[in-house]
Amino acid sequence: MQPRILSDYLAEIARIRATRAGTGEVSYYGALAGALNAAGERLKPRVFCVPNLRNRGSGFPDMGLFVVPRGQAAEDWPEARSHDRCLHVLPTTEL
Repeated sequence: MQPRILSDYLAEIARIRATRAGTGEVSYYGALAGALNAAGERLKPRVFCVPNLRNRGSGFPDMGLFVVPRGQAAEDWPEARSHDRCLHVLPTTEL
């Protein structure tokens, strides 16, 4: 079954707008990110959207699209660690 990306996106925009509680552009970021992620799932390599990126010197971008090569972790993403993989603790004199 093909995902209905555009119609789902437009339905979400209409639902948000109908509340009359949105704050302009930012209120619709979730709908746009969802549509971009749905489209990105169909691409090879897969692409995903990250809204509200950090400032890297040219302001705060609204969103970014990222590709993660197979078998590699995404850059700048937190890593979950199991309890048996302890972190190295620096002595306070090295801080």
